[in-house]
Amino acid sequence: MSLELSNGRRVVWNWSNFLSEDTRPRVIDAVTGDVICELIGHTDYIRHGVELRDGRLLTWSNDQTLRVWRLTDGVCELILDGHEDYVNYACEVSGDRIISSSGDKTVRVWSLKGGAQLHCMAPGDLRSSLEISLVLNGRLAAHAGGVIYLYDIDDGCLIETIDSEEQYCDVLHFDEGHFLCVTKDFATVYAYSDGREASQVPLKGYLSGVGALPDQQLITWHWNRFKAKKLFFELWAPLQKKCLGSYECSGEEVLAIKDLCDGRVAVSCSDYRLLIFQKAPFRLSRIVDFPADRNGNFFIYNPSDLTHFTAENAVLPKPAVGGEMKARNELHSRLLRFSEASSVRLKGQSWEYYGSGMVLSDGRVALNAEDGWFQLWDFPSNTSERLSPAAMQVTHPEYFDMMRKAACNNGDRDSIVERFAELHGVSKAEIGESIAALDGEGRNDAVACRPTESGAILIWRPATSEIWMLSPNIGERPFTTSLLNGADGNLSLVNGAPVIAPDGDVYLWNGSGFEQLNDGDAPVRVPPGVRDSIQSVRWCSKGRIVIRHGSGVNVRDAKSGELVTHLDGGHGVGNWGFVELQDGKLVTWTRTSLRSWTAESYEPLVELRDPVDWGPGREFVCPLKSGGVAFSVGPYSGDSRVVIWDGAHEIAVYNGHRGEVSRLVELSDGAYLTYEDSSDGDIVYWRNPVPLHS
Repeated sequence: MSLELSNGRRVVWNWSNFLSEDTRPRVIDAVTGDVICELIGHTDYIRHGVELRDGRLLTWSNDQTLRVWRLTDGVCELILDGHEDYVNYACEVSGDRIISSSGDKTVRVWSLKGGAQLHCMAPGDLRSSLEISLVLNGRLAAHAGGVIYLYDIDDGCLIETIDSEEQYCDVLHFDEGHFLCVTKDFATVYAYSDGREASQVPLKGYLSGVGALPDQQLITWHWNRFKAKKLFFELWAPLQKKCLGSYECSGEEVLAIKDLCDGRVAVSCSDYRLLIFQKAPFRLSRIVDFPADRNGNFFIYNPSDLTHFTAENAVLPKPAVGGEMKARNELHSRLLRFSEASSVRLKGQSWEYYGSGMVLSDGRVALNAEDGWFQLWDFPSNTSERLSPAAMQVTHPEYFDMMRKAACNNGDRDSIVERFAELHGVSKAEIGESIAALDGEGRNDAVACRPTESGAILIWRPATSEIWMLSPNIGERPFTTSLLNGADGNLSLVNGAPVIAPDGDVYLWNGSGFEQLNDGDAPVRVPPGVRDSIQSVRWCSKGRIVIRHGSGVNVRDAKSGELVTHLDGGHGVGNWGFVELQDGKLVTWTRTSLRSWTAESYEPLVELRDPVDWGPGREFVCPLKSGGVAFSVGPYSGDSRVVIWDGAHEIAVYNGHRGEVSRLVELSDGAYLTYEDSSDGDIVYWRNPVPLHS
C-alpha cells in the first residue's frame, strides 16, 4: 500500500498478502526512496490511512484501534481505542473530529484533541457491518444491507432510516440540500434535513451508475458488458423530473465523471479514453487524449482519477507526425471494436496450451476441434480445412514436432522424459522415477527440468538451489544423474532458477557474479526457447540481468554481477513480473499498476494505473514481436479487455470479447488469437489495423 503525503513524502507498507502482517509502515521520500521514519504501534493488519489537515497521519487497523502519527519522527501521538472489531474506514470532519466504522457494526465519533469518544452510533441488530457512505452538512449517512441510517453528527441522534429495498446501494452527495441513494434500478434524491424523498431517476439495471453535476443535474450511464459493449448516457434534472437528453456509443466501463464548469462534462472509461460531452444540447462533442499527472519521475496515467483534469486539457488529440506523437505527456488511446478489428469468432475449438507452434509453414493456424480433428484456418480469407489426426501427421508433421518442442522448453516433465527416452532408447518409467526421486516432500518443493542441446535433462530444485544433469551413459547404466553445483553449493540458482543467456548457455550465481555452468569440461546449453519460460530472472539486452526482487526488480551487469540499479514498482506492494520489449524498454507490474523504464539507462518513463484490480493473479503480460506489450487481467477478474501498449504514450484496447481472456498468441504483425475463459470457451481472431508508434 502506498499513500501520497504532502511535501514529497509517501507512507508505504506491504498489504499484498493479507497474512503478512506488515504492521510497521515507513514514511519515505517519494523521490529518493529514503526512509524518514517508521510508524511502530499497530499489532495487526493495517487497512488504510489518511493525512489530516494539520499534517499528521491517521491509520486504522485490524487491531481495533486508530492511531494518529507525527510524520517528522514517527511518534504516535494519539490512540483511538474503543471499537470491538476491526476498523474498516475513517475520515476527518469539522470540529477536530474523526468518524470511524468497524466490524463491530458501529460508527463512532472521536475528538482529535484528546482522543475521547464523543458518540457511538449503533442502529441495532444488523446482519452486516455499518459502512460510512457520506459525511456532509453535519450529517452522517451510513448503510448496512441496503438500509441507510441518517445521523446528526453533533448529537449522534438518528434522524431517519431509509430502506432502499435492495441488498446493496451507494450513497452520494447531490447538492447542498440533497443526497442520492443509488441502486441498480433507481437513483433516488433525499433531503439532508429530514431524509425525505425528493425525486427519483430510473436506471437500467446492473452495471449502471450516476454522476452528480452542478446546477442540480445528474448524468446516468449503463454499460452493456456482455455482447454489444455499448455505453448509454442520460442527462437529468431530477428535481424537475426531466430527462434533458441521451447518447449511446461503444466503450468500456465508466470510471469517473467530472463537470468542467464550462457547459461540458468529462467521462473517463476503462478503455483509457476521455469522452467530452456537451450538456446543451446533450451530445458527445469529442474524444481527447488523457493528460499525464507528472508526479515524481513518471508520467502517470490513471483513468479512475480526473482530479487534475481541466477544461484546458479537453482539446483534440495531437496528430501523428513522422511516426511520432507531437505531445509526449498525453496518452493516446484507441478503441478496437469487434467489426473494426476484422474479428472472427470461433466456437467449439481450442488450441494446445503451448500455442506458439500452431502457425504452420503455409501460414495457416491449426486449431483443435471438439471431436479430435484439426481445423486449419486461413483467417485473412476466413476459410478453413478440416483434417483427421492421421492426415495431419502426414501433411503437417512439423506441427507435432513444434508442439512437443514447446512443451519441453516450457518444462512439461512427461514431454521431456519422452524426448530423452526416444533419443537414447531407454525406459520412460526409469527416467521418470529418477527425476521424481529428486522431488522434495512438499507440493511446492518439486524439481523443475528442461532439455539441453546435448540431449540431456537439466534438473533443479528451487528450494535448495541444487542442480543436476541427467545424462545418457555409455556402459552398463543407461543414464547417470550428477550434481553439478557441488556439495558445498558454491553455485546458486537466482530466484529459484538458472540464468539463461540469449544463446542458451546456462549461468548460476557464485556469490559475487554469474558463472557459466559446466558438465565436466563442456558448458551446459539449453534451447533458446527455454529462456522465455523462466519468469523470475532474465538475461536482457545490453548484457543486463533483470531479477525480481521485493517490490521491483534488480538490474545486474552480466559480466561483473554488480548491481546497476533497482527499479521499484511503487505503492508498497510486491512485484508480480516484468518483460523486456523489442525496443529494449522494460515493463514491470504489481497488482495496482504497470511501470515502464527506458531502454538505454532504465530511467522512469510511464506509470499506467490500470483501473481493474489484478488481485486474482491470473494476468498475462506478453511482449509482442511487433513492438509493445499486450496484457489482460485474466480469469476471475470480471474484465474482458485486451490492452496493447507501446510502453509509453500510446494504447489500443480491444473490446470484442464477451468473457475474460486467459490466453493470447500473436500470429503476425497486428494479428492476434485470444481464448475466452468462459462457459463457451470461444476463440477470437482479430487485428489491430493501425500499429502503435513505439
